[in-house]
Amino acid sequence: MRVIKALFKIPFSELIYLIRECLKRPLYIWPTLAATKNCMLKAQRTYGDKHHGNGKANAFRHAYWCYLISNYCYQWSRNTEDVCVWTKKMTDFHERCFINDPVETAMDLHNNQIGIELFKQHLNRGESEVIEALMSMVEDAKAIDAKQMPFNTPELVYLNS
Repeated sequence: MRVIKALFKIPFSELIYLIRECLKRPLYIWPTLAATKNCMLKAQRTYGDKHHGNGKANAFRHAYWCYLISNYCYQWSRNTEDVCVWTKKMTDFHERCFINDPVETAMDLHNNQIGIELFKQHLNRGESEVIEALMSMVEDAKAIDAKQMPFNTPELVYLNS
């Protein structure tokens, strides 16, 4: 039901974009939805409602989400580059449609890219190993503010508020 409600909030032009991309890669739709659900469950279990803010928990959620989308879609295609392109398109789409403050959007996009890179670096490794690496990255996350945009750092970032 939440998915249906969310679809009604999307601008028509973006909805057309989503449909077109889904028609190009229909086998990625289900893994993307499953990854999103599992990411939200893990973030909620690990951080409670803190992952809805702009702190380290949010950085974890965005990176983990992109890792999961890439990993789950990879199980269908075994094409690393294609799943990374798909993941970027879908997560960028999400950021365009569900608008935040510009610094929050930049932070989310940065952490999304970290998740895609995490997938590439940990290809064919167990999810528990990836979570362990990601938790270490969360500990080393860098506090940022709007004056530091763009974030030229390989670390996860979160808002210093």
